[in-house]
Amino acid sequence: DMRFPPETLLRLLSHDLDIVAANCVQRAFPTRATAWANGAHVFTEVGQDGLEEVESIGTAIMMIKATVFERMPPPAFFFEPKPDDPFSFLGEDQYFCRKARECGLKVLIDHGLSQYVAHVGTLAYTHSMALACRDRTPVLLNGLNLNTPTSAPAVVKEA
Repeated sequence: DMRFPPETLLRLLSHDLDIVAANCVQRAFPTRATAWANGAHVFTEVGQDGLEEVESIGTAIMMIKATVFERMPPPAFFFEPKPDDPFSFLGEDQYFCRKARECGLKVLIDHGLSQYVAHVGTLAYTHSMALACRDRTPVLLNGLNLNTPTSAPAVVKEA
């Protein structure tokens, strides 16, 4: 359900990093970027390029070196129940990124590649849509504290 350029694999490989991903957007409105850092979504701005370290990112378009799994005790991916709500879970992507960081690994996103990625549903959700949602509506953040297995209370941040 992702649309990406044909050179995506070569671009990710060229970085020669343990973990590097495209900053994809969620497939719902208000759409938001899936990258997180400092308790907020990390948006890819129009024309932005380069790499940025993040706390968490969705694994929809991610290059992971095999040696990462040798360094990381299993399971690498897990839907972890939140201690404060047994019916709510930390997603497997966020779990993986947290475990990778606990093993001393960096999680990076490629903003240049992210410009050309879309999450396809009833339409192709893009970063221009995410920026429009960020700039014009309050964004409900799920309040995940990605440095610990517990979650903080939900917060609303205005653009």
